[in-house]
Amino acid sequence: MPHRKVDAASHLEKVAEGTVTALAVSTVDGNVVWAGTDDGHVWVTQTGGSVWVNVDVPGRSEWVTRVEADPFSAGTGYVAYSGYHSGSRLPRIFRTVNFGASWTEISGDLPDVPLNCVNADPDPAMRGRLFVCSDLGVYVTDNYGLSWSALQTGMPRVVVLDLDLIESSRQLFAATHGRSMYVYDLNQLGPADA
Repeated sequence: MPHRKVDAASHLEKVAEGTVTALAVSTVDGNVVWAGTDDGHVWVTQTGGSVWVNVDVPGRSEWVTRVEADPFSAGTGYVAYSGYHSGSRLPRIFRTVNFGASWTEISGDLPDVPLNCVNADPDPAMRGRLFVCSDLGVYVTDNYGLSWSALQTGMPRVVVLDLDLIESSRQLFAATHGRSMYVYDLNQLGPADA
């Protein structure tokens, strides 16, 4: 069988851009749904999907890794980006409080690695607490991203691809790339200081 030369970039030649990569339904108002795409676009509907409005974060074209609907306000949402495919290591996470009419960057002092997800703590006593997973583990903020801290108790610095916060048991599950799953008891954290 003859050896076939394969161009290293050929796997990207037929990539369909504009693919939806993230969805989030508001728990405050089920008609509010957020969507993000692999080319940086963000969309929101307030009508259960009959009308979608483009609410892009200005200047962003990276892969939207996660959109998150705020558990307390239908008009508040979060969007996390990864610049891995474009060669950027900078973390990018933004917050809106007006259905995407304007966005505030809340990346703060996160390390310079791509972000893979964002979760907002749904406990009313924890307003302002967000968790992000990154290529260096899990980080937490209690003040809507003004400052971030590593949530490292027992977990190595590994790529974390997804988080799942189980409200009833107050557990945060972290899915890593090749290092299994980790669980963190959120009762160990004090109240949010936002």
